[in-house]
Amino acid sequence: MSALTIGVWACDDDPAPQGGDMMPGGQGGQGGQGGGGAGGEGGMGGTGGEDPGRVCSFDADCPNGQYCDIEPNAFEGRCLIGCRTNPDSCTDGQICNPQTHNCEVPGCAGDDARCAEDEFCGENDQCVTGCRTNPDNCPLAADGRSQTCVASGDTRTCETVYPCCNGATCSESTRAACEGGGGSVLEGPLTCEENPCDNTRCQGDGDCAQGEYCGPDGLCIEGCQVGEQCPNPDLACDAQSRTCVEVQCDSNDQCAEAFQFCDTQLNLCRFGCRSDENCEAGLSCVQGRCLSICDPNDANACGDGAYCDPNIRECRDDCESNEACNEDEACNFDNNQCERGRCRDDANEPNDDVASATGIELGAADANGIRRGAADGLILCDDDVNEGETAAQDFYAVQLAQGERLRVELVNPGVGDANLDLELLGDEVDDPQVAASLEEVEAIEYPALNVVKPATTYYIRVYGEIDEPTEYSIRVTVVPAENACFPDGREPDDNADQATRIAGDQARYVGTICANDEDWFTLPLALDDGITITVTTPRDSGDLRVRLYSDTGLSGPGGLVNPAFDAGAGQDVGGRINYRIQVPENTNGLSDDNYFLRIDADNPADLAAYDLNVVVVRVNDPCLPDAHEDNDTLADGIQLDNVAGISQGGQVIENQDHEVFDDAGICPGDVDYYCLTAEGGDILEAWIVADPALVLGEIEVQWVDEEDGAVGGRARISAPGGAPVKARAPGVAAGIYCARVDGLAQAEGPYTLFVRRSVLENPDLCPQDAAETAPGARRNDRADDSVALDDVSDGQGLRFQYDQGLLCDVNNTRDQDWYTFDVGEAESRVCVTVEGFENSRANVDMQVFRVAAAGDPCQNDDQCGALGACIQGQCRAITDRSTTGFDAEMVNLTPGVVGNRIGEHFVRVFRGAAGELASYTVTATVTPPGDCVPDWQEVDEANNSFDNGTPLGSGEVAMCDAWICRAEAAQGDWYDIAVPAGEDRTVFIEYQQAVDGNLQLFFSGPLADLNGMAGFGASRTVGNYLCMNIEGGAEDQVVTFGLQGQPIPGRNRIDYNVRVVPTDLEASDVGDCYTLGAIELPACEPVANNFYMGCFPTFTLP
Repeated sequence: MSALTIGVWACDDDPAPQGGDMMPGGQGGQGGQGGGGAGGEGGMGGTGGEDPGRVCSFDADCPNGQYCDIEPNAFEGRCLIGCRTNPDSCTDGQICNPQTHNCEVPGCAGDDARCAEDEFCGENDQCVTGCRTNPDNCPLAADGRSQTCVASGDTRTCETVYPCCNGATCSESTRAACEGGGGSVLEGPLTCEENPCDNTRCQGDGDCAQGEYCGPDGLCIEGCQVGEQCPNPDLACDAQSRTCVEVQCDSNDQCAEAFQFCDTQLNLCRFGCRSDENCEAGLSCVQGRCLSICDPNDANACGDGAYCDPNIRECRDDCESNEACNEDEACNFDNNQCERGRCRDDANEPNDDVASATGIELGAADANGIRRGAADGLILCDDDVNEGETAAQDFYAVQLAQGERLRVELVNPGVGDANLDLELLGDEVDDPQVAASLEEVEAIEYPALNVVKPATTYYIRVYGEIDEPTEYSIRVTVVPAENACFPDGREPDDNADQATRIAGDQARYVGTICANDEDWFTLPLALDDGITITVTTPRDSGDLRVRLYSDTGLSGPGGLVNPAFDAGAGQDVGGRINYRIQVPENTNGLSDDNYFLRIDADNPADLAAYDLNVVVVRVNDPCLPDAHEDNDTLADGIQLDNVAGISQGGQVIENQDHEVFDDAGICPGDVDYYCLTAEGGDILEAWIVADPALVLGEIEVQWVDEEDGAVGGRARISAPGGAPVKARAPGVAAGIYCARVDGLAQAEGPYTLFVRRSVLENPDLCPQDAAETAPGARRNDRADDSVALDDVSDGQGLRFQYDQGLLCDVNNTRDQDWYTFDVGEAESRVCVTVEGFENSRANVDMQVFRVAAAGDPCQNDDQCGALGACIQGQCRAITDRSTTGFDAEMVNLTPGVVGNRIGEHFVRVFRGAAGELASYTVTATVTPPGDCVPDWQEVDEANNSFDNGTPLGSGEVAMCDAWICRAEAAQGDWYDIAVPAGEDRTVFIEYQQAVDGNLQLFFSGPLADLNGMAGFGASRTVGNYLCMNIEGGAEDQVVTFGLQGQPIPGRNRIDYNVRVVPTDLEASDVGDCYTLGAIELPACEPVANNFYMGCFPTFTLP
C-alpha cells in the first residue's frame, strides 16, 4: 500500500500536495524527498512521501526553508518547515518569530489600528494602553464636556477641554495648555460658541447688574442674587438654581430677613414685616403689614368717615357697599363698617321694601316686540327681615306700557331652608299673584291672556324664611299688547318642514300657541302600532285643534283639511281641558309612514298654553333593515377582506381610506359589525358620516376584538363635509377586528361607514407609535425627549391634543410616553385627560408635572424617587396624578393650584402594571381667566336645555373642560347618556363650591316607579361633590342629566368635572360615588319632583 501511494503521488498527472504559504514571496521551495511537488510561488516546498524530518544539529544541516528543531538537553533534532532566526532568513523588513518560526512584521509598525481599542502604537512599535490622537477617540466627560488625547512622553491620556480666555478672546483647550499660554479656564460654559470671555470679570454679585449674579468663572450670569428681593416679593432667590422660588417655612428664621415673614397658615415665606422694628415710626407690624394701630373703643380714633377695625386695630374708611370690604366681610349699612361673618348682600341693598325696590331695566324690543331684562348674582341675606316680619325679602320694580303682559321667573337653586318664593305686587294686581313651590324656577305671568291693564309699575318680591345667604336670579320678559303671548322655546315649528321630532316612544312637551301660531311634531309609526296623544290646556285658554296626519295623506290633494285623526272638541276634566287622539295597537288603524301632529287655535287670534303627552306602543319594528343585514353579531359581521374595491389578496388594502357602504342604516336596538384581518402593529381607523337631520338619536363606532372587547376609542357621527371624528386602534396585535356600529338606545337613521388599515414598518421602535416612528423621531420615554402636544385651538394656546398615543413594551422594558404643553396665563384652569384605552387590558395611568418647583440635580428618574421625575436636569415633584381603575384618567388643576405658575407643563403616560398594547388620546385644556365663553362641550351647539343635551354616548366619560357662565346660570348645561340594558351607571360631579359657587345635579328620564313616564329629580351638593346612580332597565335607554348653578359674586363661571362610569348597584347601592372621591353617604330612593341632600339618589329605569 505504501509503495502504491508513493507511486501515485509521483505520477506527473497527479500533482503532489503544494507547499505551504508560510514563506514570504520569492522562488518556491524545493520538493521534499520522496517526490514532493515544488513549492508554489512565495511558499515553501511540500514534503516528500517519506519522513520529511532530516536529522540535524544546526540550521545549516537543513534545506532552505527549514530550520533545525532540537528538543531541550538533546544534541540532535529534525528539520522542520519554517524560517531561521540566526541569521534571520526573512525578507522585506519582516523578522522570524522564534516561537512560531513564521515571518512577521515587527510590532505595530506605527499603526494604532493594529492595537486593541484601548491601546495605541507606541515607541518600538509596541502597543501601549492609552488614547489615540488620529483620530481622537476620547469620549465626552461626565459633565458633558469634550476631551482630547494628549501625548506626554510615551503615555497618552484624555484631558478635558475648557473655554480658555485670553482677554476677550475665547479658545478651547486643556487646562494645562490654557494656563501655560497665560489664559484662564472657565468652569461654567461648555464651549466658546457664545464667547463667554467677552464680559467684565466679577468678584461678587455686587459687581453684576440687576437680574444677574457672579458665577464661578467670575462672569455675570442671568439669575437672581441671594438676599436680594425678587420681582415678586413673595419669592426668594434659591442659592443653588439662582431662580426666584417659593420658600417653605415653619418660622421666620427660614425666610429672607430683610423683607419676608413666615405665613404659618400657608407655611410659605411672604413679603411683609416680622416685628414693629421693621416698620416706620408710629406703625406696628400686624399679620405681616405695617399698620397704624388704633383703639376700637375710641369712637374718634380715626376721625370722620373712618372707623377702627377691632380685628386688626387699623383705621379703615367707612363702607358704602360690600365691594369696599374684604371677601370674607360684608358692609353693615347701619354703621357703614365691614364686619366678618355677616351675610355679604348684593349691590342692590337696601331694597327690602317697595319704596327701595331696585329697578330692572328692559332692553330694546326685538322683531316681535318682546323686551327682556334680568338681574343676576343676587343674594338674599337672612338679616334682610323687616321689623315684625319673619321672612327675608328683596324688592324689584319693572314698568310696563298699556296692554303689555309680564312673565317673571325666579331662578333659585336652593332647597329646604334655602328655598325662595315669588310674589307680584302693584296697584293693577287684582288677586294675589304668588309662586311658592319647591321647584328651582318659580314663574308668574300677568295679567291673564286677553286682559288689558294700563301702564303701571309692578313690584317683584323675592322672599323666604332662610337661615343662610341664598343666591338667586330674576328673569323678566314683556310681550306687547298686540301680540301678548310668550312663545315656547321650539319656535319656529309652524309647519311640517319645521316639525319637532318626537324622541322615543314616551315624550312630554310644554308649549304655547300664540296668535296665528301652529306647533308641529313628527314621528314614524307602523301598521300595527298604537298611539295615545293627550293635550291639556287651562280652562281659560282658547280652544285648540289637535290633528294627526300621515305623510302620505298630507302630501296628497287637500292634505291639510283631511287629517287621519282629529281630537275634536276638548273635554273638561277637573278644571282643565283635555284633547285626546287614541289609536289602539293591532287594529290596523295606522300605516307604515311618518306622521305629523298639528296643534293650533280654533280661532287664530286666540292664545293657549298646553301640555302634550305622547305614548306609542310598537308591535313591530318600524325601521326597515338595510341591504347588508344580518350583521348584528360578531359571527355574522360583514367580512371586509372580501369586499370588492377595498380588498386585495383576501385583506383590506393598506394605507388607504375606504368608503365601505353608503347605504347602511341603523334601527333601534341595532348593532352592525364590519370585520377585517389586521397584521401585528397595524393602525385601524373607522368613522361614520351621516346627516344629523336624518338621524334620530346618536350613532357611534368602535373597534372590537374577536371577543367583542373594546379596542381603542369611540367616535360618534361626523357631518358631511366636516373633519371626520375617527375611532382609532393603533398598534393592534395580529388578528380579526370588527368596526362595531351601535345605535345608542333607540337611535335610527342612514349612515356611511369608512375604514382604514395603516401599516408602518419600524421594528426598532415601538410599533406604530407615531410620536416615536415619524421621520427624525426618537423614543419619548424621558421628560427631556417629550413630544409637544398639538395646539388644536387655532394657535390660541387653549387646547392641546395627541390622538395617536401608544404604550408598548420593547425588550421587556416598561414603556412610558412624555408630552409637553404651555400654560400662557396665570390663574388658568388646566385639565388633562387620557382616554381611549381599556383599563382591564392596559392599566394606563397619568402624572402631570410643572417646572416651577426645582429640586436636586439629577441625570435620570431613578435619582428622584417614586414621586418625582428628572426634568431639565432637576428633580421635579408630581403636581397631580390619576391612577384609577377606569377606562379614562383625568387631572384637573384649578386656578388656585395653577396660580402664577405659567410656562411648560409635562404629562407622563405610563402603565400601572404590565399590560397589552395600549392606544390612547391625551388632551390638555387651558382655560384662562377673563370673559366667560362657551365651553368645549358647546363649541358646535349650546346644551342649555334638557331637550338639547350634549350626547356623551354609552361608555365612560372623563370631562374637565366644561363650565357654567353667569349668563347661562338659569339654564345650565345638559348631557344625554345611553344606559345599555341591564347595566348601571354612576354620574359624579366635582367642583369648588366656596371658590366658584354652588351647583345642583338634575336627572330627567323614564322611571320604573312612575310606570315608564318621564321622571325628574336632583342631587344636592355634599361638600364639593354631586353624585347619582342610574340602574339600567330592560332595554337600552337614553337619559339626561343637567347642572345648574349661580357663580358667587366676583366670579363669572363655575368650573366642574364630570365622570360617568359603569358600576354595579347590586354589589354597592352607592355605586362608585366613594371610589370617585365623594364622602361616605347612604343611597336613597328618588321621588319625582323632589330634591335630595345627605344621600346619593338612585334612579331606576323601567
